[in-house]
Amino acid sequence: SHETPVVRWFERDRLPATLLPWYRGPLTDAFAAGAPIERHERLGLQSIARAMWIDLRMRATDDRAGL
Repeated sequence: SHETPVVRWFERDRLPATLLPWYRGPLTDAFAAGAPIERHERLGLQSIARAMWIDLRMRATDDRAGL
């Protein structure tokens, strides 16, 4: 769909800079060995500002792949 213009695989140690901040913690947990992890996060203004920067940069450069 137009909401998902590009889908790519990335190595876990080479995630794109455009990955939104709230996905990094759960991905780290998913790759960790051991029992499932319960995570409680409070993302503040810095995370929101980072996400806005990522979105604006991708819109301005048409960088849908996040590379």
